[in-house]
Amino acid sequence: MITVNPQELAKAIELIKPAITKNCTIPICEEILVEFKTKGLMTLTATDLNNWGVTNCSYTGDPLEPFIITTKAAIVLKDMKGSAEILKYPDGSILITAGKEKLKLNSYDAPDFPKTPSPEFVSRFAMTATELKETIKDHLGYVSNDDLRPAMMCINIKR
Repeated sequence: MITVNPQELAKAIELIKPAITKNCTIPICEEILVEFKTKGLMTLTATDLNNWGVTNCSYTGDPLEPFIITTKAAIVLKDMKGSAEILKYPDGSILITAGKEKLKLNSYDAPDFPKTPSPEFVSRFAMTATELKETIKDHLGYVSNDDLRPAMMCINIKR
């Protein structure tokens, strides 16, 4: 069993929800994978196989086996008061309890969730939000909104 702040978990779910398209034909891609890779930090992953969203949420307690929850859980979680306890049953279902409020969710098996692709190479650079904003603002006049030329709809930032 773990304990989480339900509002923080709801916010994390809402943050990665845009990675899921509305008309996804693969049911598991309408859900969110919850993993416990680091003690005290759960990783939430959402995908429609073209877009990937990953974020973290803190928890206390002993890590659970990975599970998959619906994005609709955020609607109930954000209204829960106090801290919430999450319990995973042997049948794979999830019970979230906060005070007198309870939410029971059916879940897919975590191994069925698509694997996150590894990038061919990793390249990183850092810049402040102000620098990024100014860079984009300075170059917006050169960007096209023509759907026939998608390469012209981007800004390539090199440092």
